[in-house]
Order: sequence, then C-alpha cells, then structure tokens
Amino acid sequence: PNTPGKPSSLKIDKVIHGYSTEYIGYGDSAPCHTDIICRVGVGWGDEADAVAMVLLDDGTRFCSGVLLNNGCSDFTPSFLTAFHCLDTDSPFGALSQSEQNEVDSWVFRFGYATSACGGGGPDDYSYHTISGATFRSAWRDSDFALLELDHRPSGTSGVRYAGWDRTTTAPTSSVGIHHPRGDVMKISTEDDPATV
Repeated sequence: PNTPGKPSSLKIDKVIHGYSTEYIGYGDSAPCHTDIICRVGVGWGDEADAVAMVLLDDGTRFCSGVLLNNGCSDFTPSFLTAFHCLDTDSPFGALSQSEQNEVDSWVFRFGYATSACGGGGPDDYSYHTISGATFRSAWRDSDFALLELDHRPSGTSGVRYAGWDRTTTAPTSSVGIHHPRGDVMKISTEDDPATV
C-alpha cells in the first residue's frame, strides 16, 4: 500500500512485447471454423474459457492450447499445446534447449473471441493475457507439449481450467475449440464417432 511520505516501489520481473499494428491471421480461418459465440458454440463456454491463442514475443499469432487441471486439482497452470508448435529448428523431431527455452517469451491470450456471430473488427474483443511459461514435457509421436505458465490466472480473469478423465469409451462426436491460423476463437465439430 502507498503510505504518505513513503515512496511506492514496483518490481518488474520481465517485459515481453505483445503489441502489433497488424492483425495477421484475423479473419483468415477456413469457413468450416465457426465463431465460438455462434449457435454451435452454445454449451461449450466453460471449455472455451480454458483455450488460449499463443503469440510469439514479436506479436506473431502462432498456435492454440488449453489450460489443463491435473489429477491433484491444485490449479498448477499447466498448458497443453502441440509438439510441432515448439519444434521449429532443424532437424525436426527433437526439441533443442533453445526451442524449450523459447516458451519463456510466449504470450497466452485467453478469451480472444468475437462478441457477435459472424465477426467484427479487432477492437470488439476483450481478453486476458498471461506472459511466459516453462517447458515441462513433450512427445513428437502424439504431438503434445506440456508447459507451465509463469502465472496462475486470477479468479476474476474469467479463465477456467479444462478437466479430463480416463474413460476408455470412444466419444460419439468431437469438438475442437482453437484459434486456426491466428484467428479469433473458433469451434469445429465432428459428428462421426472417434476411433481408438
């Protein structure tokens, strides 16, 4: 707290550039991806609140992922994304220390979605941002990478944790919530049963 007669102090741990005057990727997803606010997204709001777009430190819209709770339900900010999002150096297939360290400068934008079905300008969006992460695990064969965000989202941020279970029964349909080609949050559906 600021006490009269005493100077305030502010500690800045790190600064990450996350501003761009260009909206690269906005409106660039395929038509099979529907705005999450549209009718097909009804009932998927909790899951959508766990999805984030990944931005590089230069503002490039890069990948998608999900904030995932663990078996202890202790709200460790684990973030699940794709292996190929980290695997940018040659030779492909093995993550270098540099690739693992790169996630420290990533920016995670939660809630980046249009407020109306069919879109709107970029000024119509509100979102919550978390900067920085630590690499935890990855495996190329299943295309997964697990990171731990540097900060836990606040209880008032609107960000949620996705859950999971060990059910072995294949689902009868599937839904993907993501940021295809760096666009605003979209939902894609598959009405055919999954195969195991």
